[in-house]
Amino acid sequence: MAQFNDCAEALAALKPDAVSINTWPDTHAAYARMALEAGAHVFIEKPLADTVAEAEEIAALAKGLDCGLVIFDDALSPAQQRNWEKDAPGLHVIDRQEVILDIFVTRAKTREAVLQVELARLQQQLPRLKRLWSHLDRQRGGGSTQRDAGETQLEMDRRVF
Repeated sequence: MAQFNDCAEALAALKPDAVSINTWPDTHAAYARMALEAGAHVFIEKPLADTVAEAEEIAALAKGLDCGLVIFDDALSPAQQRNWEKDAPGLHVIDRQEVILDIFVTRAKTREAVLQVELARLQQQLPRLKRLWSHLDRQRGGGSTQRDAGETQLEMDRRVF
């Protein structure tokens, strides 16, 4: 097995399809940048970057290289997930929990298992609905005799879930 003293040297020599970056406590931004530029799929544990600007640079690089998906090894809060997707439109961001749910969806065979996985997915998606429909104003209620403003899209989605 070949050993390398430098990440760039290893990427150039091996031309890997995938790279897993698992150093700690170093930031992963430089390694992620090199691996993305080498054309590899990149798997990163936190911390990705020391600064917001560095994280935005990695997101822009991934978007510029037509990456469609970023998967984080640790759990992302709904706000973190929204911020990543807002900073790089068209880049879908998921965390480990969503990957696990996707695996369970493909493997659930019985009706009970399918329902349990669907319930877990809906519970995971519920807090991520916030500000998803911010482009919609309050919907108006029925006739002119109604005085309330009606339901917001978020309230209707919660009722559906």
